[in-house]
Amino acid sequence: MASLVTNRITKVGYIEAKLLVDALRKGNPKIHMPDNREADEMLKSMKSSLRESVHFWTDEMIITPKPGTSFLREDFVDMQEDSGKRHWMLPYSYIPEPAFNYEVALLVKNTHLEVEQAENLVIVIPKEVYIITNMPRQSELWGIPDIITGMPSASGSSLMETDETRQLRRSKHRGIRPVYRIAGESRFEKTIGADYLPGAIKAVCIINGSGGAEFTFEKQT
Repeated sequence: MASLVTNRITKVGYIEAKLLVDALRKGNPKIHMPDNREADEMLKSMKSSLRESVHFWTDEMIITPKPGTSFLREDFVDMQEDSGKRHWMLPYSYIPEPAFNYEVALLVKNTHLEVEQAENLVIVIPKEVYIITNMPRQSELWGIPDIITGMPSASGSSLMETDETRQLRRSKHRGIRPVYRIAGESRFEKTIGADYLPGAIKAVCIINGSGGAEFTFEKQT
């Protein structure tokens, strides 16, 4: 059962959220941030617990090459700096072979972040990498979620909001973007966000484990 501390909602950047979960995981390996599919289930129980909309992080990131191109056979570096003046990088060894030949995006999950302060670099080390085919090229389009990734798939015809469809907010730039969801307002519950640079926004860190899910954060005043 999800629990929510409504008078103490702390909002942190994506790096801070990941470091918090990594630290807690040392005492309980079951602790993790929710993935996009877990978030779908959690949103159902959060609706009555919140008085305002709240962004919260997932343990997923979307990585997209330049529109109309495939990935190159090299480390993928987001040339846009985050709020800490750092570049984010996915090592070449984690890019699956089909991504070099077709225009696809990548969904990485269960990631570890290595922050190289001297080089102003954040290295993304994922345990799971999935190829997203037929990802909507425009932001805020509706699509049927892929059975594996949960990400909306573009369709030949324009889909509308239904119980089955999801809306993807995506960046028009190549890069690495953390995935977030929005709780508290029914009109945003089906929205999957991946349109902000890491550090551009602060969101709630939800911690999943054997005891359920809990919000941890400082309320904005």
